[in-house]
Amino acid sequence: ATPKVSAEIRERFAITEDDHIQTGFARPNLHFHVSPVSAAERNELLLQRLREQDPGPTVIYVTLQRTAEEVSGFLAQNGLQANAYHAGMRDDHRAEIQDRFMNDEIDVVVATIAFGMGIDKSNIRFVYHYNLPKSLENYVQEAGRAGRDGEPAHCEILACRDDLTVLENFVFGDTPSRTALKSLVEHVLLQGETFSVSRYDLSYAKDIRPIVVSTALTYLELDGLLIPTGPFYAGYQFQMLQDEGRILAGYDAKRQEFLRKIFAASKKARIWHKIDIVDAAASMGEEESRIRKALNYLEEMGDLILKPSGLRHGYRLAPDSDRNVAHWSDKLVTLFENREAGEISRLNLVVEMCQSAECIPNFLLRYFGENPEAGCGQCSACVNDAPGGELPGREQSELGLTADQVATMQELQSEEHIALRQPRQLARFLCGLSSPATSRARLTRDSRFGALEEVPFQEVLLQAESLAL
Repeated sequence: ATPKVSAEIRERFAITEDDHIQTGFARPNLHFHVSPVSAAERNELLLQRLREQDPGPTVIYVTLQRTAEEVSGFLAQNGLQANAYHAGMRDDHRAEIQDRFMNDEIDVVVATIAFGMGIDKSNIRFVYHYNLPKSLENYVQEAGRAGRDGEPAHCEILACRDDLTVLENFVFGDTPSRTALKSLVEHVLLQGETFSVSRYDLSYAKDIRPIVVSTALTYLELDGLLIPTGPFYAGYQFQMLQDEGRILAGYDAKRQEFLRKIFAASKKARIWHKIDIVDAAASMGEEESRIRKALNYLEEMGDLILKPSGLRHGYRLAPDSDRNVAHWSDKLVTLFENREAGEISRLNLVVEMCQSAECIPNFLLRYFGENPEAGCGQCSACVNDAPGGELPGREQSELGLTADQVATMQELQSEEHIALRQPRQLARFLCGLSSPATSRARLTRDSRFGALEEVPFQEVLLQAESLAL
């Protein structure tokens, strides 16, 4: 971490400077390279690299699921065994690809960043970034999966400026609209002094991705409006492992009656019972905690299998806190705008590294707060393979909307989809960014989803806002 980030971490966790230990980021066995390339030439360059390299486990990182399929297909057509890996695949198929890679049965995986969580394969020899990574932190983590056995490994970015549009669109698309944030604040302030929320339900109700809902609620905690009281499950599913009579037989009459009420308050399907704890507690006149304890005890005794459902997070409003909706809405808007600016800044640092003639490991070490002395002597900058300069890519004039694309926007707007009624919702959809509302309406299957993914989000949003006037 940079000195500033390290200081902030120490402050948040009350760690003294004397207790701050920071290990180095240097990995001398990793050979870093940047190869500037146009989008049209990237496939051929990747194919050339793979044909020239020694055999060894290889990960090729891409940004989009579709790109993973396209690149793996291209490599397969050219005689190389390569498998796609992304979150859109069936779980069993994805697990099979991961297991075969871990067992050295396949050498090349073309993956989104979904690949790598929990992967600890020591002998990965090559990591290619087909698309630009979204930050230097991401790059160090992803490239750092190579060469964990200490042997030499090759890490290369096939750097094209065109990737910026899609990466920036993800950042802009995650920023909720002012309307959505105001609605979220109103919901929180109208629940009473003590309440609970389902982040999943809030996500769909406000059309904000679940992780962004979590971020918004965390902001309200840190700024002193909300005090968390802890997560809990609103309901359970349970399967009885023996009949009700046998389960009740071991208890006295009073406890038997209590358990009968729990079973009666549940809805029974063919195998599983389903119980809503809040409703059951109200109908039985019992504490919710007592019902939860009883179900967990029965599971411990081997009488039933228990599956929790409906995760909720409890909160209470901080005493004497400001209850003004506009105040908190404005705060959230500012915080998300700052978050957005920070993400774009981190993305621009990736471009800066790729365009720099400085030794790549030194660039990374300086970013993470270390003071390198000499060049590594083996990266593309040190061996003069990358003299620096602007990356290849389309000109700015080529990124604007065409008349046909504006017509597509007008067509969608005229169809009056509820999930696309706000300009930001329409812009997200056209840039290929799913949301809870479009997923629920199955609009992501529409052929126009992502039709403008290569157009800057801000430009699409501006056009959507003008159509809404």
